[in-house]
Amino acid sequence: MRPLIQAHDLKAYYVVRSLLDEEIYIRAVDGINISLNNSEILGIAGESGCGKSSLIKVLSGLIQPPLKVFGGKIIYNIGKKSFDLLSLDEETLRKMRWEIFSYIPQGSMSVLNPTMRIRNHFFEIIKAHKRDMEKEEANKLIENHIRELGLPAEVLTSYPHQLSGGMRQRVVIALSTILKPKIIFADEPITALDVITQRGVMQMLLEVQKKLHNSIILVTHDMGVHAEITDRVAILYAGKIVEVGLTNDIYEKPAHPYTHYLLKSLPQIGDETKKISIEGLPPPLDNPPEGCRFHPRCPLATRKCKEEEPQLKKIDRDHFVACHFSGEMR
Repeated sequence: MRPLIQAHDLKAYYVVRSLLDEEIYIRAVDGINISLNNSEILGIAGESGCGKSSLIKVLSGLIQPPLKVFGGKIIYNIGKKSFDLLSLDEETLRKMRWEIFSYIPQGSMSVLNPTMRIRNHFFEIIKAHKRDMEKEEANKLIENHIRELGLPAEVLTSYPHQLSGGMRQRVVIALSTILKPKIIFADEPITALDVITQRGVMQMLLEVQKKLHNSIILVTHDMGVHAEITDRVAILYAGKIVEVGLTNDIYEKPAHPYTHYLLKSLPQIGDETKKISIEGLPPPLDNPPEGCRFHPRCPLATRKCKEEEPQLKKIDRDHFVACHFSGEMR
């Protein structure tokens, strides 16, 4: 079966100007190949500033200046149709949003209009895509959807500021799934929430995925969340994918030094040993190092790593890594 999304050699940079009025290219997404399968939860992990949010914006067509695509394709395979998302005009993209794919941003208040009741947020989405639907039918759809997701009916008459952060995030998930999209892009959906609320939001997202049988691309720096709910994980470093594979394989047999350090930093109950952190800082994306971008921080780095960029290569079933010394890590 064909993947729902196939991105090939995707390049998207932020174009900014220096104090000397020179163009600077921030290579947030730099030659990425990635796919999303049917009924799959794909996690995207990595340090802050590695390009996770930029990648998910490009994959969902939310490309606005200063972000600009410089190359590659994003092939969507929906039913019997295939098309390059980057070739579509804004009107076509608008029609696809909410029905084919939806986007859950980092902050719920960036989606919700503070002057509108929650019910009207649902009405706006339905009116934009289901113009023939009567108000009574739309009301029924909204109330059934809210009930199925376990949200109290009173949220529909509330304003966003009257809801807690966790409840607002649940409302955003409900909004993003009201038209049963095939794909959900979730960009740090549990940021700034307490641990208990985080668990409730992620549980709701899981229940939605099981009910709709859709696919989710989940961006979060929390490796514990990836371990718990994703089917596959892609590890990003400095705008490039350094490892991707089935979640169990990534956690049990990490093949890239960066992945190894990410997992070593995870706290474990009863483990009182000192955690190992990665020395140094991620490279600037406007001037990344030659060769492997991780080599300035990597204990295995050699001259080859400094001169030759490693390509993603298959090392096991659905397990790919971009490292000259992946065998030694395993």
